[in-house]
Amino acid sequence: KYEYCAKNTLPYKEDELEHDAAMQFYRWEAFTDSNGIVDIPDTEAFKDKFPMDYENFKNMGAKSLICAMLYKDGVTIGFIGIQNYDEEVTEKCHSLLPNIAYLISSEITMQQLIDQMEDMSHHDALTTLPNRHSLGKNRAKIARRRCPVGVVCTDINGLKIINDTKGHQYGDAVIAEAARILA
Repeated sequence: KYEYCAKNTLPYKEDELEHDAAMQFYRWEAFTDSNGIVDIPDTEAFKDKFPMDYENFKNMGAKSLICAMLYKDGVTIGFIGIQNYDEEVTEKCHSLLPNIAYLISSEITMQQLIDQMEDMSHHDALTTLPNRHSLGKNRAKIARRRCPVGVVCTDINGLKIINDTKGHQYGDAVIAEAARILA
């Protein structure tokens, strides 16, 4: 959902960015080389065969396009490309774009993992409720609100017996339901 455009280059519309990149890339298969680079030297070639893509190209002012896919766990998550390129840079694009795409894909994946770890460190894994680390992290935000804040500490009577007789999975369900009720 992110796009950087050079000067005098029109961006995609938000709904066009939501378009399934994997399906779009599949349609472009005839234009794909062995490195996974799509090279469309003249977008007019799409006018009859892929009218929706052609309209997108036209709306962006793209007369030519070269791009590489971004992958995460073998699934297409987007693409990086250059439009209206000069013919003399085509060879450089074919060698550089796959490497740039790999680096961007790796960075996206790493940032998603960092965000996931951050969330996990501030929420209980079983109940997903915020934990004490979350309270510490949000202390300044809570203070700015100037409203009463309470912390609930609870104990579930008989949980050991439930775990021993019905199993820990059942006990976990009891904890999760108690948390849902309190939340």
